[in-house]
Amino acid sequence: MEIPEAPVTVLIAGVLLIFTSIIVTFVVVLKPRNAIPLSRRRPDVPASTSRLTLLTETAVGAINKRMKGRNDFLVNRDKLERAGLKTQPADFLLMMGAGALAGSVFGSSSQSFCSQLFPPECSPLFRYSPQGARASSTSNCRTPCKC
Repeated sequence: MEIPEAPVTVLIAGVLLIFTSIIVTFVVVLKPRNAIPLSRRRPDVPASTSRLTLLTETAVGAINKRMKGRNDFLVNRDKLERAGLKTQPADFLLMMGAGALAGSVFGSSSQSFCSQLFPPECSPLFRYSPQGARASSTSNCRTPCKC
């Protein structure tokens, strides 16, 4: 039994709807509700720190403890200043670690998403891989799939 293929316009419309829903979620639902800053609403109350601030300060403190006494531990202040960055080495390492983690999560999820949209058999480079060479040698057509 063969499954009928959906038109490309349905696929594009579905992807656009997903992106639209994400944008609407961030713009409408997660929009900050208070337009007046906290310092003007409560002038006598000191500003409290959030849990995220406490977490990052704890992480920076732990990195500083590990780096204490080591001048050449991955990065140092001189290298950062020569690069034009005016940040502490622990802050820099934390930002780079968070960016690497976010990039790996996004990359792995987008790779699995894209491999569903564009199977490797439909890639022009698939012919030159060992699997593609076997597939094209057993079939009569020039491409291993009917994409």
